[in-house]
This record gives sequence, C-alpha cells and structure tokens, in this order.
Amino acid sequence: MRTRRFELLRPREIVAERDSCPIIYLPVGPLEWHGWHLPLGTDAVWAHEVALRASATSGGVVLPPLYWGCDEPLKPDTVAALGLQRDERIVGLDLPGNPLTSHYCLVEVFGLLIRERLDWIAANGYRIAVIVNGHGGGNQVRTTGRLAAEYTRTTGLTVLCGWPSPVDEHGKLHWTHAGSEEVSLWMILSPESVDLSELPEEGQPLHCGEHTIVDLETFSGKPTPDGSPRDDPRTGASVEYGERQMNLAARQLADMVTAAL
Repeated sequence: MRTRRFELLRPREIVAERDSCPIIYLPVGPLEWHGWHLPLGTDAVWAHEVALRASATSGGVVLPPLYWGCDEPLKPDTVAALGLQRDERIVGLDLPGNPLTSHYCLVEVFGLLIRERLDWIAANGYRIAVIVNGHGGGNQVRTTGRLAAEYTRTTGLTVLCGWPSPVDEHGKLHWTHAGSEEVSLWMILSPESVDLSELPEEGQPLHCGEHTIVDLETFSGKPTPDGSPRDDPRTGASVEYGERQMNLAARQLADMVTAAL
C-alpha cells in the first residue's frame, strides 16, 4: 500500500484494503505529563507508531491516534515510593509540582469514545479491530478490555487489545514511564521533541517524584534506595534501542492479530 495511515488514504484505497484484509487498528492514549523532557502526547504517538509497524506485517489500516484516556488515584504504597505523603491523592502522574495537568477524562466518557469508534468500525465491514492502548492506567485497561469482550461477544467484530510494551524472550516487560523506551521513540520520530537537558546531568540523582520517570517496581511500591528509577534514559535511550523495542512490540502485536484472523 501507498500508506496504512487511514487519514491519508482515498476511499477506493480504504475499501480495497478492507476487502482484502479487514483489519483496522485504533491507537489510543491521553495527553499525559511525561516529565519536563518529553511531549504530553507520548502515549498515543507510541501506540500509533507500533500499530503502523504491526500493520505492515498483518495488513489493514491504522486510524489516527485518539488522544483521550483516563487514570485513577495511585495506591498509597506508590505515592510513598514517589516521596510523597501516603495519604496524598495523586491521579495518574499528575504530581503536585507539575505546572500542567494531564488531560484525563471520566472513565464513562472514555468508554463512550471507544464505543463510537467501535460502532463505526463494525458498521463499515471490518472483521478485526485492534485497540492499541499506549497508556497503562488501570481503569483505561479495564475499560478497553471490557468493551473488547462485549463487542466480540455481541457483534460480528472481533476486538483485540494490545499494550505496545514489548516482553522479551524471558517474559520480562520492558517499560518505564518517561524512560528509555519513550525517549528513544522521540529520538526516532522527532528528535527535536525530546530534551534531555531538562534532566540533571549524568551522575546526579534522578528522583522519580521530581522527574516522573517511574519504573514498574516503583509503581508497585518498591523504589530504589535513593528514589531513582532503575531505567536511566540519560544513558539507556538511543535510536538503536528504540528501533529494537518498537519492532519487538510491533511483531508481538502483529502475531496476535494474524492469529485471530
């Protein structure tokens, strides 16, 4: 195909691809705080890029990213791991020192937005819809999973959910909020959009609660002794690392889709 980006295709191109390969990808993620060094659209852009790479293998087309999402209050152990008072109410990664809040919406609004997309997809003859969720908020993951199960059960559309964070051959998940994977993404797609000079110089502490670079262990309430993330994007991010991680995530997503087809 000339391109798999739905918004750049003409009607005859869309119909021809749908008739030969009835797969459509729906990337989604909120406009969310990703530290001073990354853009707020990181989640949806990450999901969109992985979907484009997956579709090159599976076939199908990719809708424009949906810049919407939701999140919920962090657990007390996570709040404490970020260096804040355990009883402080923190939604998503909107920490007290941030000058902007993330654009989270009510979970019921998010559900309606996804329904609108799925209704349109089902009405236009697709067999498989892939929600590529770039955001790990618990209520967002549950909502997409619930709607995927409902539409698969009640319509002729099979809806799959993928979270484009790659798992290696040992089953280990590679992901840190605002860490090396996401920094590497911008190094590939838009180098001018990442600015590591916003972080302390290499060798200085990189406290999670100040820079919102938060790894999975810290989210589970198990921070490092000095409160720094286990993944340091100042030393771990690169174009090569980003290509490797995105291609791995895309391959895993494409394998899931082709198996369903």
